[in-house]
Order: sequence, then C-alpha cells, then structure tokens
Amino acid sequence: MASTDGMVDELDQLQYDLDEGPCLDAMRHHTSVVVDDMRTETRWPRFAPPAAEAGCISQMGIEIFRESGQVGGLNLYSTQPSAFDEQTRHAAALLAVHTSVVMGKVIAVDHLHHALQTAS
Repeated sequence: MASTDGMVDELDQLQYDLDEGPCLDAMRHHTSVVVDDMRTETRWPRFAPPAAEAGCISQMGIEIFRESGQVGGLNLYSTQPSAFDEQTRHAAALLAVHTSVVMGKVIAVDHLHHALQTAS
C-alpha cells in the first residue's frame, strides 16, 4: 500500500472502516468507478460527506489485480470536480492493466520463494 498524501491514507481507511466507497465498489464489481462531485454523491451516504469535507471532490477507483484470493485497487483523488476526463480514465485503465501483470508476477515469485523455504 502506498499513497501520496495523508488525506489519501485517511480516505482509504475510511472506505475500509465503512465498507463502502468507490474503490471497494471497483474491486467488488471488477470495473472502474468515477465520482465527478463527492459533494452531491448519493451512492455512498456514509463515505461521501466526510470525503468531501476532507477535500476530496472527485475520485476514481479501479481494480488493479485479483490473484490467489488477493485483490488490489488504485484510487485517484482530486480536489477539483469532474477531474477525470476520458483521457485520464483511459490512462488509469492502462496503468491498472500493467500493474496487474506486474503484481501477478510478484505474487507468483513470492509463492515460489515460500515454497522453496518450506521444502528445505
């Protein structure tokens, strides 16, 4: 898990604590989820108001990998409304695909290392 700002850590944790939000929906439904304006968002009634109050006005959540019971997501946050245009959405989707391939390889190598350690 990595972030670029403390607000990001707080909002990610809030989604997990409330069990609702764009990133969780993206991972549950294997798609990308875009919020143009968190101040008027109704899909996540417990998450959206505190997110907007924290300064997150728009957000994009994308599932980036699902392998061996593990799942990962990419969250993009903005302090501006409608920050994620088609070009940005496309770039984020490409990043998600490439990240998924890399994470799949990392998980496979980790499993091989674990298998070698337990076989010794």
